[in-house]
Amino acid sequence: MSHRLQAALGLSAIAAFGILTALPAAASAAQPASAHQRAEAHVAAPAAAFDKESCNGDVCMILDWNGSSANFNIFVGANSNAFVGYFHLSGPGGPFKPANTPTETWNAHGLSGGDYYTWTVIGHPQDGTYCESAFQNGVSIGKACVPYP
Repeated sequence: MSHRLQAALGLSAIAAFGILTALPAAASAAQPASAHQRAEAHVAAPAAAFDKESCNGDVCMILDWNGSSANFNIFVGANSNAFVGYFHLSGPGGPFKPANTPTETWNAHGLSGGDYYTWTVIGHPQDGTYCESAFQNGVSIGKACVPYP
């Protein structure tokens, strides 16, 4: 079974309508907390969803997290040109297993065309930068990175 997912999983919708990035709500002026607010301070607010794309050279990636699940996804595909090779994932919490995709033909415009690889990473995204590198014949042909948050 191929590790590639089809666009039916919603990535086509992301590509068709653009990447939506959740923005934090505007902060209110700092005020002293009431006794009730202090007692509730230990309850963490839900994290904002995160969905960001980056392209560089012949690689595009998306880091996608819904803000509440225990896992997040990183999607990777070829940018403007098809190539035979593999992608390599690096970032906080790595090294990842597997860190490399299979070596195969990756079609141009893979994220929007349904020819991409998906990593499901256990846990919430960690602060730092996640990167996808593309390699053809052992030579880097691009590196896209997404900083989190």
